[in-house]
Parts: sequence; C-alpha cells; structure tokens
Amino acid sequence: MKLRKIFISGFCAILACAIISLSFFLMTSPLALQKILSLKIIDYKSNPYSQEFSVFEDQEISDFIGSIPYRNNATNSWFVAPELKFNDTILGGNGNCSNLAFGAMYAFINSRKQAAIIHLLKKDYEFLHGDGHTVLSVNLKNQSIVLDILEGGIPLQNNEYINAHNFNYNHEDKFTHKVLNDRKDSQNKYFTNNYLQEVELGLIPQNEIVNYFNFLDRFYFQFNNIYVEKLVYDLLSIMFGYYPNTYVDETFFWKTYNENKIQVFFSYVFYVSFHLLYIIFFLLLIQSILFILKKNKS
Repeated sequence: MKLRKIFISGFCAILACAIISLSFFLMTSPLALQKILSLKIIDYKSNPYSQEFSVFEDQEISDFIGSIPYRNNATNSWFVAPELKFNDTILGGNGNCSNLAFGAMYAFINSRKQAAIIHLLKKDYEFLHGDGHTVLSVNLKNQSIVLDILEGGIPLQNNEYINAHNFNYNHEDKFTHKVLNDRKDSQNKYFTNNYLQEVELGLIPQNEIVNYFNFLDRFYFQFNNIYVEKLVYDLLSIMFGYYPNTYVDETFFWKTYNENKIQVFFSYVFYVSFHLLYIIFFLLLIQSILFILKKNKS
C-alpha cells in the first residue's frame, strides 16, 4: 500500500505539472508548443523528398495551381484529417498558406510526386504565434523550385526559379511572381526584399509528412468539432513523434531557444509530464492487479 500511495502522489504531482504547462500555452499560444517541440537542427546532406516518388513536369504544376478555386474571403481550415483538409483547401479554395500547403501535400503524396514544405519563419519569433508564410519546394524535372500555393504561382529571383534548399538572399535581388491561376495576380507580398530579409527558412521533409498523414489515417475519428480535433490529434502526434519536424539552421535554432526560454521550459515540462503520466498509470494498474490477485489467494 505504501508503494501505491507513492505512485498516486507522483501521478497527482505530474498531472498538476502537465495541467499548468498546458494552461500556459492555452492562454498564450497553443501553436508555440507545437513549434518548439517540432523545431530541429537541419542536416543539409539529407534529401527533402521521398526517393520512391517521381519528379514534376511543368504542365502538372500549372494544371494543379490553375484548378484551385481560391475564395475571396478564405478562413483558416481547421480540418486535421488529410483528405478533409485537401477537400476544403485544394478542391474548395479555403484556408491560409499553411492549410493550402498541407492540402497540396496530400494530393502530391497520393500522386507520388516529390515535394516538401518550406516555412518562412520570422526572425522576431512571431512564428510561435502563427506569423510567417508557408510554401512548397517541388522537384521540377530534377530542379528544386519554390511553389507558393497561397499566391497561386511560382516566385522568381532575378527571373530564375528559387531553390529553397540553397537560397541566398541579396538586397539587390529582384523578386517577381509567375502567376498560374486566373483568380490571383502577379503580386506576391512575401517574396520581396523587405520580407525575405526578416525570415529564416525551415524545411519539413516529405517522408515526415507521409508518416504524419499515415498516423492520422490510422487513428482519426470525428469529434464533431474540427477545432478540437485539430488540437487533440496534433498534440498526440507531437507527443508520440509523428508530427513532422521543421528543420532550421543551427544558429537560428539556438537563438530561438535562448530568446524563448519560458516557452521552451513549459514545452518540455509538458512533454515529460505527458509520458510520465501514462507510465505511472500503467504501473498503478499492474500494482492494483497484483494486489487483487494476492488478496484472492489469501
């Protein structure tokens, strides 16, 4: 019984830590928990694309972007199920840049085409609150190029395609936008000198997005509240290692951690608490079963 009391006391203490840390993010920014735990240091030697998939042709990209029925007053798409996200964003024209990027990735993974997600992360760390921009990197005939789904086209640097995996910014560069959808114009407010000098690029590899989608496909069931579904499933995928990581330069990684110590602290308090809770619960369950068996024998 003494061991049981220790387990129960420990469980209650850890539960309190988990509740306090989670409450911190609910009151500030739930997205910060996701961003902190998924931020990793990039290995520039790794391939961002799945080697099992094939490259794009020009017409495939033009047809895909040209078919999106962009809404004039699009709102956030909270669907977490990959197919529902695709239906709402790419087929329905709804959602922000990140929503559209994940919707497009569902289509490209199903068609077995090489693509990855690129986050433009603000250097003022407002990306922890959702600020920034999200685009895709696609393999166009063995050349990595940036594809901006939200802006309906391809941004250009000095009239050349932009390689997000080997991007060099120069304040004298000229940025333009090759529009591929009649609902969009040739203006892209994100690929400008003023905007690009304030961001760092973060890469989400294709294989990790595939694993994330597979996790959702296996365990998803509806709660009849898409916002709650998004919070719950993304939280579970992060805790169990299925949420895709965002890989950044080592200097930016450590600067982010050093400048956001409170968020980092509560992120890892919650992460450790979450795993300790189900471990202790399991130990309590075993201890209870053994106690009952012992009592029955006596």
